[in-house]
Amino acid sequence: MGSSPTPATKQFIMNTLTDKQTKEIQIGAKKAVELNKKRQQTGRNAYKHNNQSSAIRGAIAEYSFYNLLIKEGIPEDKIKFEARHFSNKGSDIQIEDQIFEIKANAWHSLAPSHKEKYKRNNAVVVWYDVIYRGNIKTATVKLLGWNDIHDFDKLKTKVLKPNDLCPTPENPSRRTCANNIWLYEEEKTGGRPISILIKLIKDKLGIVEERQFEKVQLI
Repeated sequence: MGSSPTPATKQFIMNTLTDKQTKEIQIGAKKAVELNKKRQQTGRNAYKHNNQSSAIRGAIAEYSFYNLLIKEGIPEDKIKFEARHFSNKGSDIQIEDQIFEIKANAWHSLAPSHKEKYKRNNAVVVWYDVIYRGNIKTATVKLLGWNDIHDFDKLKTKVLKPNDLCPTPENPSRRTCANNIWLYEEEKTGGRPISILIKLIKDKLGIVEERQFEKVQLI
């Protein structure tokens, strides 16, 4: 789902989670952590840094993007919301043949294995910054923007190893804890504007925006 890179404006979104979604996240995050522990024992498809807090933060971002799609008029029956099953299988969200992977930690970076997987799936990566301090209802959710996975080949990147410095103005001593590929220039702006992504999705689905016309009285 490509378009020319465009400077983005960081967008703030209030926590949009319903009580039902909050409960789903609480239950699902526990399930995801236990499932990951079993995978670590076999060494297959396991996240090394997965814990209850990170699972909840990820889910908050995933549900927030789902809620945004509904709010923007994307029909619910067109959205395949795989992330709500907490199985770590498949993609986070899929609309027809387009896959969306949702990231919650504000770092515009991917593990090399994730980059290759997302390239195979022609995925779009949506960037959030979720601050969670033990209470889902009071978590703050910031939607930053998005990038086409092919931006990792077209735009400026840095290959990071564990403990490499990857500073930001807000956190000049920030370091990575794993191997990552960093879209460092995109992180400065948040990525592409989310309004463009919503338009691309609607165009794909053939959704025509209703235009407001000014009423003119003929004399």
